[in-house]
Amino acid sequence: MDELKNVNFQIVNKKKLDFNDFFECFRENIYSILFYVFGLALGAYLYKAVQNDSINQLLMLNAKSLFEELIANLIVYLSIWLLLVLMGFSLIGFSVMNAIPIFVGLYYGLKSACYFTIHGGKGIGYITLAIAPVSALFLALIIYSISYNSKLSKSILTTIKDRQKDFTIAVKPLLLQIIIQLVLFLLLSLINSALSIGIRNIIAI
Repeated sequence: MDELKNVNFQIVNKKKLDFNDFFECFRENIYSILFYVFGLALGAYLYKAVQNDSINQLLMLNAKSLFEELIANLIVYLSIWLLLVLMGFSLIGFSVMNAIPIFVGLYYGLKSACYFTIHGGKGIGYITLAIAPVSALFLALIIYSISYNSKLSKSILTTIKDRQKDFTIAVKPLLLQIIIQLVLFLLLSLINSALSIGIRNIIAI
């Protein structure tokens, strides 16, 4: 014990957070979030500028059953999934993928502004319970898909620019990743449908 008193303990490898490295590691994620927030703000602004009965009816168009809600969500979600996958195989896909968070944010910004303006307190409750959770999960899934598919697009572009003849794509991991994304989009469409119908019946908007 006496020997331990004479030992000087030091903290080694103490690293400070490097914001440049952090930004480089999560560049796509940060861009997606920023573009999504921009879309939200733009959607809310556009609704205030052009709101009318036709837009209100369109934004508040609700399915009468879980099946109808699920079909509508599947069309939207699977279209975005397919678009992201196709962009992953495109030479310029990585540069245009972040347009998707803008349009998603634009839609949720319009819808949230509509419910808040028309229903007031009930609208806030619906936004909090139904729109906000689903939009957050949707954004997280889009960020996840963009992260993988943008890397694939960049690798294809780099291969063509550098004329790498020995470039190969591991088919099994690629197919597995595409299937994982598909399953996640399917699950989210089911969650969105069930949550929308359930919360709508509770709040009775």
